[in-house]
Amino acid sequence: MVSESNQEKKILFTGVTFEKTDLSILRKKKGDSLPVTFEFDQCTFKDELSFGPAMDEFQSFQPSLLFRNCSFEGEIKGNRTQFSGQVSFGKCRFKKPVSVQNSVFLSPASFIDCTFDQDAQFQNAIFLKESSWQSSHFYGIAFFQSVRFFEKAQFSNVVFHSNADFTLCRFSEGASFDFARSEGKLDLSESRLEGLTTFRKAELLKRVSIENLRSFGQLRFLNTRFEDSLSSKGARFFAEKPEIIQPQGAIRPIITY
Repeated sequence: MVSESNQEKKILFTGVTFEKTDLSILRKKKGDSLPVTFEFDQCTFKDELSFGPAMDEFQSFQPSLLFRNCSFEGEIKGNRTQFSGQVSFGKCRFKKPVSVQNSVFLSPASFIDCTFDQDAQFQNAIFLKESSWQSSHFYGIAFFQSVRFFEKAQFSNVVFHSNADFTLCRFSEGASFDFARSEGKLDLSESRLEGLTTFRKAELLKRVSIENLRSFGQLRFLNTRFEDSLSSKGARFFAEKPEIIQPQGAIRPIITY
């Protein structure tokens, strides 16, 4: 079912099945030259989903995108895209890789309570507003290498079933990994923290690396479970000293710097 609200410039799709979809073409079909909000509720995307025809060039996508309880059976390709409006995925499942490398999010972006069956590729993305992956499951590798977060990044209650790469990231207001579970290697090497970053009651079952980290804010592990190792060679802390309070698990890690 498709419904439209001209007053709010909102287009809602409910229970619709899409084949290969370029959302920029879908917008043109609606004949609206001004930004709108696309909402997708309980929709299924059977094939590739993209946001414009230029796969090898930078492009802009103006409308806001709201997906709820949707299933994506093909790849999502959003590389080199500037998203002007809000981008929100809630309780969605991605059965194929998701790739938004080198993209810019000018408005809030969220992937809350989602399931990524394969790799999630966010390398070199820029998030200018709040961004959240709370309560999501990553079964493939979570690639966040060289991402810039201008506001606090939310990864609380996330489960990384495979490796998670946060190397060379910049967290301008810190990050929350509270209650997260990492079943693969978690790597924040050579990243830069500029705000409070916490791992409260997180479960870190494999090697954690903060080698060559640069921290200008507080790094705090509270009641965190460590089952493998914590490598901190070359890490430097320019503000407060890092804290490991009441660690749990097989090891009692020590941060050297």
